[in-house]
Amino acid sequence: MKWEAKGVDRASGNDSTIMVEANDEAQAQRRANRAGLLVESVRPLDPGDSAANLPAIQPVSATRLAPAFQPTQPLSSASSIYRRSGA
Repeated sequence: MKWEAKGVDRASGNDSTIMVEANDEAQAQRRANRAGLLVESVRPLDPGDSAANLPAIQPVSATRLAPAFQPTQPLSSASSIYRRSGA
């Protein structure tokens, strides 16, 4: 069974969450501790959890979009508007 263990990483001191395989809560806590986590909490993961290597939502297919803007004149002639006279 997969378990989620939350706690503090011993090496970095940062909050961390890891997933471990274990038969019960006590074993999950021991395995997380051996992996370098100062364990604060452990919970079992259900098959529908995204943390159990399943997507949280179904992927969405991409749709090709039309360009948002088409210039009416080439950029080289448009840039002449910004030139200073006498320069």
